[in-house]
Amino acid sequence: MRRILSAKEQPDEGCVPQNLNRSVCSHRGIRDHFGLKNALDYLIGEKLFSFVQASEGHPDFAAELPAFVAAIRHLFTTEQLHHYLDDLEKRRYLAPREPEPDPDDVPEQEDEEEWLENPILGAEELLRFVRIRELLLNASARP
Repeated sequence: MRRILSAKEQPDEGCVPQNLNRSVCSHRGIRDHFGLKNALDYLIGEKLFSFVQASEGHPDFAAELPAFVAAIRHLFTTEQLHHYLDDLEKRRYLAPREPEPDPDDVPEQEDEEEWLENPILGAEELLRFVRIRELLLNASARP
């Protein structure tokens, strides 16, 4: 669920070196308007996961990853990051699978992650999560 930020939510210029990612800066507006959990979901659950995945195949993204991670670590406390990552792990990776729905009750559009159905994609996504946890919580971790 992506949306365009309002003028109030637009990032401050120069918030991140070379305006690395406007999403990091815009967290203040998101946090004020939608709360801490939504800001963390947006920056880590959506943007950082996408950034890490892109960095796996593109040297330009890989080169910018340390600055992106540092900006996120600067915006949230270690306690906030730790709590969020623990919660994300429980919700996304350790949660029991929902029972198969009755075909008559299935909504027209499923919003399910591809990796849930493919063990290889699932393993890659779990490895990304472990990498992100390490990057955000371990000061000596290298991207």
